Amino acid sequence: MPPRRIVGYCHSILPPLHDCVPALIHCLTYLSLAQLKIPLWLKIGLASPTIRDVKEEAKDRRRGHVADGLNEAAFEKHKNYWNKDVIQEFWSGRSFEDQDHNGLSYTFAQILVENIRDAYPQFNDFIKDAKLFDAGESSALNHLGVSLNTIASAFLGEGEWTPNTYAIKGKDSSAVESAE
Repeated sequence: MPPRRIVGYCHSILPPLHDCVPALIHCLTYLSLAQLKIPLWLKIGLASPTIRDVKEEAKDRRRGHVADGLNEAAFEKHKNYWNKDVIQEFWSGRSFEDQDHNGLSYTFAQILVENIRDAYPQFNDFIKDAKLFDAGESSALNHLGVSLNTIASAFLGEGEWTPNTYAIKGKDSSAVESAE
């Protein structure tokens, strides 16, 4: 779960883990991004590859490179889960609070960030200009020259993935507010 900001104070709670280093790295990276007023999916996507990179580096040292990517079952889970309504929960940040499906949100955030980072040299400009109110859509259009719909479609296939600013605000904007 992303760390919560309480009156300017950021904290994170780590459960007892055998190997807490990946979780600690994720939390510290996320906390370093806390002052940025960027969408939650972008913060989580930026923090998540850090964990993978550390794990992959450790695996490389111990027993050779492990193939990266999703298996077919995980990919199918994503294709079956995301739709035009659920995607708005992702863009707003509320999907990360759904205990039953937040793993899909974390993975999707990581995939989006990696795809943007790998395909667009203006990645840093996109991050700096991404706004909460539209989940980064205007920044994607301005700096990457494509919509988040196009970027999401590269993974999910054709669909209506465009952030809807009305749905992002929605009836409960607590997830958006907690990212501020």
